Amino acid sequence: MNSKLAKQYLITVFVMSVMQTACSDKSDPLKTFQEIATPCETALSSPRVAEIHQSNSVDYLQKDVFDPFQVTYDVQRSASLLSPYTSYIEIKYKSASILVKSQKEAEAASFRDASVDSVYINRYLLSYAYQDNEWVLGSIQSGSRFQYHPDLKEVVVPLSIDTFIKEMPEATACLPAK
Repeated sequence: MNSKLAKQYLITVFVMSVMQTACSDKSDPLKTFQEIATPCETALSSPRVAEIHQSNSVDYLQKDVFDPFQVTYDVQRSASLLSPYTSYIEIKYKSASILVKSQKEAEAASFRDASVDSVYINRYLLSYAYQDNEWVLGSIQSGSRFQYHPDLKEVVVPLSIDTFIKEMPEATACLPAK
């Protein structure tokens, strides 16, 4: 009788051990993705710094201004056996270029001063797949469109990681750890 109880106890301990391993934080897709998404949101919590430079028109300075970033993300089940979960991080912000005659005007200019025709809605979409208990970056897309011209479609292009980092260095926190 004691050997039966001992076997049953060992089997119970083994099953509990397997279940605990299967339910660990490392195998929780949402929790592990939040370890990528939360630092991404934190890194992008402030708007980009405005940039002042000589415009293509020799008589003007150009100030590029930016609205704060909006970062959203989601994790979804997929039908794939190799990647049972997929996720994305979407980064959106508005940008505009303001033409001014002097450095003083450029320093004083803000997003409110932008011409309606110069406001763009910019978007980056980072897609991930959950494989072997870790998130892998699948693709990066960049898109932009005029805010006040809804009839003009968004132009979306794929980006390499290097190009993404060059265009948006503050978003390196959105990439999975290697």
